[in-house]
Amino acid sequence: MKNTIEYWRDGLNKYLYLGKTGKVLSYTRMEEILVAVIDFGKNGNVIGSLINTAKKIKIGDRVIGVIRRVGKPNESGLVQYGVKFKLL
Repeated sequence: MKNTIEYWRDGLNKYLYLGKTGKVLSYTRMEEILVAVIDFGKNGNVIGSLINTAKKIKIGDRVIGVIRRVGKPNESGLVQYGVKFKLL
């Protein structure tokens, strides 16, 4: 289980890939969710969820980081947002 400092450190890089373009290195479908390893060159690789995948995805496809809702509202009504990736 993470402590408060670990959650804070993880949050520092949460939006690093927002608006950045990368290339799909690998992908898999887990039930209804498409997850990919995305190469951002000097910024390294990241694992992320792909959205709007009506098109057939291929290794090497270009993607961009966009902000999307990542969960349902909590007890207080707050909605959590995060970065997901869509095909260009």
